[in-house]
Amino acid sequence: MKEKLNKDIILRSVFFVPAHVDKFFDKAVESDADALAFDLEDGVPSDTKESARTSLSLKLSKKALSYPVLVRVNARETGLFEKDVTAMILHCVNGFIFPKVKTAQDITYFANLLSELEEKNKIKKGKYLIFPLIETAEAILNVLEIAKASERIAGLIFGHEDFLLDLQARHAADANNLLVPRMMLAIAARAAGIQPIDTPYLQLKDLKGCAKYVRESRKLGFSGMLVLHPAQIEVVNDGYAPSKEEIKRAEKIVALSEEAKMNNRSIAFADGKFIAPPILKQARLLLDMARKINKGNKCEKK
Repeated sequence: MKEKLNKDIILRSVFFVPAHVDKFFDKAVESDADALAFDLEDGVPSDTKESARTSLSLKLSKKALSYPVLVRVNARETGLFEKDVTAMILHCVNGFIFPKVKTAQDITYFANLLSELEEKNKIKKGKYLIFPLIETAEAILNVLEIAKASERIAGLIFGHEDFLLDLQARHAADANNLLVPRMMLAIAARAAGIQPIDTPYLQLKDLKGCAKYVRESRKLGFSGMLVLHPAQIEVVNDGYAPSKEEIKRAEKIVALSEEAKMNNRSIAFADGKFIAPPILKQARLLLDMARKINKGNKCEKK
């Protein structure tokens, strides 16, 4: 059984689903993703946005999902933003992905709107979480302020396509031109105590390439990523989860450190290597991550 979404839940795979396609909705709710993100923005043609909102609202009202549910609404300047948020507020939605965020002031506006809607609808204050989508040069330069702008923020998401467009940059096969903004986002998220969620891997049928991308993403500090195809979910979930070997080694490090402490020894070694305080802390964090992943997530209605 999955647990209610909160800031302690690790989202390895956030499965993006266009809100206007019924068959995608049906497949998504049967997936093993850690969270579902129904898209009302770029994934929906401009002439079907109103009907997509109505359709998604109806589907969510009829089906109780055992997943954390996020909704990516349209940007504030489109005139659709408030309608999107208001339509979703009473359903099994845990949080919102806000696109085109540029400053901390944007987050303040979003958070205030959620507070007003919660009060109006007699919903527990602070229920709805915020996941800012960082996808512009200005947002990257303001990323730490954005990350700390509201207690509602549970994670930062990097969107590379709009970022490259804003930067007037080009795609690179090895994605090295995205290392700096991805690192800046990961650093800011960790500094704020929230999750860094990476941009999706677009070669949907290349699962080996996806696995490699996840390994590199994890090395940068990301805890999860957006997923665009069901086939990627298992690869992504496995890649961001501690391996059996990592867990075994972490348990060994903790056990040896505890043994040394019990024997009044200030120094402990694992496989001949000194267990420095950061190594011990990393081992404990890894074991804590494994426990959180095993607990899973659950969507809770109002």
